[in-house]
Amino acid sequence: MKRSHRLTVVVVSLTGVVLFFLLLTGLSRKGEGPLARVLEDIGVFVSNVENTVTGYFRGPGRSSRLLWLEPLRQSVDSLRHPPQILLGAYDSGLPSSLDGVAKLESSLNTTFPLVHIYSAWGDRPEQQFPARVLNAIWNLGSIPVLTWEPWLTDFENVNHPHLPLRTERDRGGFGAITRGDYDFYIDAWASEAAAFKHPMFLRFAHEMNDPYRYPWGPHNNSVVDFLEAWRHVYQRFQQAGARNVLWVWSP
Repeated sequence: MKRSHRLTVVVVSLTGVVLFFLLLTGLSRKGEGPLARVLEDIGVFVSNVENTVTGYFRGPGRSSRLLWLEPLRQSVDSLRHPPQILLGAYDSGLPSSLDGVAKLESSLNTTFPLVHIYSAWGDRPEQQFPARVLNAIWNLGSIPVLTWEPWLTDFENVNHPHLPLRTERDRGGFGAITRGDYDFYIDAWASEAAAFKHPMFLRFAHEMNDPYRYPWGPHNNSVVDFLEAWRHVYQRFQQAGARNVLWVWSP
């Protein structure tokens, strides 16, 4: 097939996928729920196609500058004891856009092996496992770092009647996690993390030692509470087969 014909096929295919994705997105706004997982899968697929087409027209680009990282990306054990310090960055435009990270890299004339995003616990769509952005980071040649913030008050009582009222959840919140009150959410994330398959760093309940900064701090929980909750979350991920997750302790 001639190159011009191949380009036409790629462009037409991408256009069709994007239009189909937009159609389903419009439908999902009228009926949240049944299409959520399908839309997420399509979003990941579109992201992968976009990355492939970009490489086709522009060359390997960013990922080619991170070829040295590839042996580490293929080995969780190697990432536990990397031979060098791995630098990364977070931009407030994430997870919606990676443009800020790209601009920062351009200004510093560097390419970050790690790209950092934040995600809070809760019921809203943006608080579910961010497969699309994690795949985008991976496809650009980096390793994702995800700070996972246990904002327990973001769950709706109408959806989870077994939970205490919001005004009562923060006090002893880690104890509730250990008892399994939030396993419905933890297990969903663990399953998605296992399905991601690639190595990722998970920074759970960061700065837990800073009083009054976050509700999961020492004003609401003891050290033992934190340790037991950490172990519980870790074990749920292990049981789900999410051994690609590297756990970050970050006081």
